[in-house]
Amino acid sequence: MLSQLLTWLSAWPPELAIFILGAMPIAEIRVAVPIGVGFYHLPVTAAFFWAWLGNIFAPLVILIFLPWLNKWSRHVPTFNKFLSWLLSHTRSRWLTKHQRFGEWALLIFVAVPLPFTGAWTAAIAAWLFYYPGLSATRQGRPWWWRALIFIALGAALAGLFISLVTVGVAAAITG
Repeated sequence: MLSQLLTWLSAWPPELAIFILGAMPIAEIRVAVPIGVGFYHLPVTAAFFWAWLGNIFAPLVILIFLPWLNKWSRHVPTFNKFLSWLLSHTRSRWLTKHQRFGEWALLIFVAVPLPFTGAWTAAIAAWLFYYPGLSATRQGRPWWWRALIFIALGAALAGLFISLVTVGVAAAITG
């Protein structure tokens, strides 16, 4: 699977390929940085930048379009059932974290470089807990702006950790 994805991405410029990997669920920045350095031979700073940019692009799209998708899903019963399950499952997993840490839970959750603790899940959780309506603003900004900042900071911390590990492993391999 990964080799097929890398074969497909090898036709793209390295920066775009790393951006796409960074934006993909599950892989996100955790996979994009090592592949950028190891497979594409990008400097770690370039791999980090493009992976981070891709990693915050996905939550931006999610935070903007999830409210619309939720309204639209009511017209498609099967999709509505899946979306309801996904939102309910995410809400139940996040409730205690949200009550304890508030918006900082987003940063902490994304910063931990483990599977399923990334920007995609955090964006869905942010929508579940902060969504006050499409037209709501906070200090002249849309409601999702603050959530995106915490997600982006968490992605930067995860990317920094992954970058340090990648550089350390590369140094150990090359001697």
